[in-house]
Amino acid sequence: MTDRRAFLTAALVAPVAISAPAVASSSPISAYWSAHHGLNGGTVEETEYLAALDSVIAWKPQTPEQFMQKFLVLCDDRDLTGDKIMIGLWRDARRLAA
Repeated sequence: MTDRRAFLTAALVAPVAISAPAVASSSPISAYWSAHHGLNGGTVEETEYLAALDSVIAWKPQTPEQFMQKFLVLCDDRDLTGDKIMIGLWRDARRLAA
């Protein structure tokens, strides 16, 4: 049986990979991944990484593809699925579905 993280990654990674080139360089997602890779490579401080993560949390995606990118970051990276974050994701989804 697959765990939740493996299922979500398999279900959502293809559409995100397809839409990734469309992400503008000023996107919070782009800044997050830059900080994420920099943190893992030792070129970025943890405070800069956390600031990029906070930007993703506060960001209001404008398209379903952007929502999927935000969802993957928040659910995959350190499993940030606390109540406050899930409520924010739920609001984003409802806003985009309206």
